[in-house]
Amino acid sequence: MSMTRRRFHCYVDSEEKLPVCNLELDPRVVELFVRNGIIEVEEERICMVEVLRINKIMRLKKHFGVNLAGAAIIVELLERLENMQSELERLRKGR
Repeated sequence: MSMTRRRFHCYVDSEEKLPVCNLELDPRVVELFVRNGIIEVEEERICMVEVLRINKIMRLKKHFGVNLAGAAIIVELLERLENMQSELERLRKGR
């Protein structure tokens, strides 16, 4: 039986910011992410892109046992890949 993986795109307003206290995360985890340069928090608010990054990292840790540094690198590389794919699509449409 062939298994196909569906990919859903979620578009968020990258400028939208949420109060950090609304995240269902231990504040120490948020501080660890900030201290390691994984996310940025300004005036106790975090943008949706950063929230999505945290979710990806936490899934990698939970489901695959990846440590924090490894998960952060994986997410960064995935984000770069997505950006390059978007740029490639944009260039192809420009022909």
